[in-house]
Amino acid sequence: ARTFKARGGKSSIQMRTGRKCGWEAVSNAEWITLLTSSGVGKKPIRYSVAKNTTGNVRIGTFTAAGQTFTITQNP
Repeated sequence: ARTFKARGGKSSIQMRTGRKCGWEAVSNAEWITLLTSSGVGKKPIRYSVAKNTTGNVRIGTFTAAGQTFTITQNP
């Protein structure tokens, strides 16, 4: 899990699978954009979080290789 300030930003997590294991990543929130959506083996998943203009805390996820990663963003 990772928390962002209202201004948003970019970050990444390291995907670790077998050397020949392919994987896909899918955003489950319109405000989380995946800059890396697939790969094979060990590779960073880069993503971007849009500015939060809702005035509320928001929580979103993306899924990669069956694992769910949670992002919380403050207003």
